[in-house]
Amino acid sequence: MASSEDALEETGILGVFWFDEDGRFKNIIRIKDAELEREGTYSIEGEQVLVSLPEFKIDNYDDSMIKSLSGKVVTDCPIVIDGDKLTAEGFGSDGSDTTATRITDAQYQEYVDRCIAMGPKRVAVGESVTTDVATFTVDSLAYVNEINPPDTSGFYQYYADEDGKTYLLAKITYTNNGTEYAAPGGSTSASFNIGGNKYSAEIEVAAGSDMGAHYSVEAKETAQLYIWCSVPDSVKDTAPAELTWLIPTEQGDMNNYFMNSHPHDTLIITA
Repeated sequence: MASSEDALEETGILGVFWFDEDGRFKNIIRIKDAELEREGTYSIEGEQVLVSLPEFKIDNYDDSMIKSLSGKVVTDCPIVIDGDKLTAEGFGSDGSDTTATRITDAQYQEYVDRCIAMGPKRVAVGESVTTDVATFTVDSLAYVNEINPPDTSGFYQYYADEDGKTYLLAKITYTNNGTEYAAPGGSTSASFNIGGNKYSAEIEVAAGSDMGAHYSVEAKETAQLYIWCSVPDSVKDTAPAELTWLIPTEQGDMNNYFMNSHPHDTLIITA
């Protein structure tokens, strides 16, 4: 039994009730590419099915629409099955009834695939990605002692070596596919994750001997982006680094300040 298709389409959340022949009952909750499984029990008393489950809670879920998710302890919750429809009376966290519709194994896999497609897109270094607003390739993701602009033949802006720290730098070739200028330094958002340690990132356009978050990329033009952060030397060798980059999906948002509530793609880049 699965929750409504409307919830899947709007939020990427899929809820499933699963029963086996040995009295086990599972409540599977999928949020885009993440899955949570609560396992409990069920019993049949006369014409009534009763289910029990432990509580769960997810805080600070990394999504613009879903910040937390919780479920209370369920003890002997009555389940009513009428044909292909299931109603769990009082199952909701607010005491409301929860309904679900019977699905086949093939339908379940289809729904899972759709959830995953709504989650973050994983991108490898060197891979080209095209969206409605941009085409880009992450040319490199590496630790460096200094950050220099493309042209260092004369006077140039740079970020000097810091004692006890190292820069983590992604260099990106970025083409603005839109019909207006884009300002990725302010209209996109990024962070790095290194072994569970999260660092906010700076996003700058690098051109000639200069670089800065305030520079824009005109329609159909190509520029080099630097996405970087400074981390303690003790962190850099603890685990592989991941870059999470949030890019608006609508042209009008590419020349405004980034807002989580606006539609956007979530890209995860790994070295």
